[in-house]
Amino acid sequence: MKTLRYLLVFASLLLSLPAFSTAADKALNDRLQQVASKGEVEAINALLKQGADINAKSRFGKTPLMQSAEAGKSEAIMLLLSRGADVNARTRSGSSALTYAAENGHEEITAMLVEMGANVHDRTRTGWDAMMIASREGYATIVAQLIEFGADVRASDRRGNSALMYAIQGNHEEVVKTLFHYSNKVSPCVPNDQGVTPLMMAIDKRNRAITLQLLPLSTNISHKDKTGSTALHRAAVLGSSGLITELLRLKASINSQDEEGNTALMLAVAVNEVDAVKRLIEKGADANLKNLLDETAFDIAKKSKNKAIMDLLKKAMTK
Repeated sequence: MKTLRYLLVFASLLLSLPAFSTAADKALNDRLQQVASKGEVEAINALLKQGADINAKSRFGKTPLMQSAEAGKSEAIMLLLSRGADVNARTRSGSSALTYAAENGHEEITAMLVEMGANVHDRTRTGWDAMMIASREGYATIVAQLIEFGADVRASDRRGNSALMYAIQGNHEEVVKTLFHYSNKVSPCVPNDQGVTPLMMAIDKRNRAITLQLLPLSTNISHKDKTGSTALHRAAVLGSSGLITELLRLKASINSQDEEGNTALMLAVAVNEVDAVKRLIEKGADANLKNLLDETAFDIAKKSKNKAIMDLLKKAMTK
């Protein structure tokens, strides 16, 4: 009877061992994540000797290498890579050590990771690759690096936005220059899923420098987005008579109508941009066209009672 009791106790102890082992392993791995993010090389080395898993993932899928890459800890990264860390491991959201380094501007580390085999084409779940991320954050040096390492400047995310578009959205003029300097495949003409081109984005952002850089490279100057709006429509809303002149010099369609039937002239009138209205009329805009509400530009002007604009339109309608 005693023998049976001892056997049962021994068996229960054996069954409990894996749980103790698992808990100990988790503690080691959690500690490795912490010291990796701080770049504590000696502690990393010690934990690996104790059996910590070099590729163990956190709750959201981060590895120790990703922790070091995000924090910019180059010595820790060199150690982890030399010990066999997976350079292309991914989190649940698809992020990698390279995307973390790119997002945080660690140019030395992005170069190191790519040289050690990091895939420059890997995407997050949203479709962002490291170059899109670096462009969005304004890190021109990293963008140049990634192009040199073979990153595709024509790639786009799930919404059709490219690295160029992210640079424009962030008003990162140096990144835009870098993209065009290091690649002849960058195009200001390719629209995203909403039909918006890089040129349109630059106009929307009111970024004169980027707009002027893109203008001579834009071959589809009268392109319409999904709402029927063109670059000229946008320039009219902003009241930029200089940009209107330049777009028309490049043969933008002056009487193009959006999905509501509005021309650039109508939009300029609607926002009371007198100079823009004057320039469009001087360049031959048709003041007699009507939108889907059966309104002419003059009908729109009457709503705001802008006498200067109404006088300009009266003259234009009698020609």
